[in-house]
Amino acid sequence: MTLLLQVVSTANQPEATVSAAVISASVVVVSSIVTLAMQAYNNRKTNEYNLRILAEKKTEEQRKDIYKRLNEFYGPFQQYLNKSLELYRIFSANKPDGFRSLTYFLDREQQYAGYGKVTLTKNEEAIFAEIISIGEKLEEIIVTKAGLVDDPILRQDFTEEASGQESTGISGSNGMLAFLGTHLLVMRLAYKGELQGDTQTYSKYVFPRGLPNVVENNITRLNKELERLNSVS
Repeated sequence: MTLLLQVVSTANQPEATVSAAVISASVVVVSSIVTLAMQAYNNRKTNEYNLRILAEKKTEEQRKDIYKRLNEFYGPFQQYLNKSLELYRIFSANKPDGFRSLTYFLDREQQYAGYGKVTLTKNEEAIFAEIISIGEKLEEIIVTKAGLVDDPILRQDFTEEASGQESTGISGSNGMLAFLGTHLLVMRLAYKGELQGDTQTYSKYVFPRGLPNVVENNITRLNKELERLNSVS
């Protein structure tokens, strides 16, 4: 009788143990699944947060870059350029057909058909002296801030067709800014009398007429990009 009870007890013990083990294992599995799910969720949220922070940082850097281009190059450059153009309109008023300031200062004795020799008034001399001064400021901006320019027409791919320049026979890889710098230098030397005559050589370096439009187009482009960046922030 005692032996029979021992056999029954021994037979029943594994079933209880297995049930407990199954339950325990189930709890562990469920707990692991929940833990993994939470970890995956947290990791996803962390990645989303990091990506959002990186995107915001990139956007802010792009904004700063655009503001730097506008405030340090394009803005001052356009203001000086427009001021110079307005002064030149005053200076060139009532001048004869065919008058060009560069060739005039290279040869002040030249005669104009139906007009004769041009003699500048004191006011006109003062106006052009200011134009020369503004030209020096433009040259300084070109030298110190040209690295902020990404337009190939301005930096390296100057062509007469792209810039609206009249035919001069000069086009190449120096860019409109370099061409303008050369124009300003030649003009200043001629105005001071340090260059004289040889109008055929230097008359090629006239002001690039398409420059104001190229500058304005770049300002418009950068402002549109700034609006886009602000809209996604």
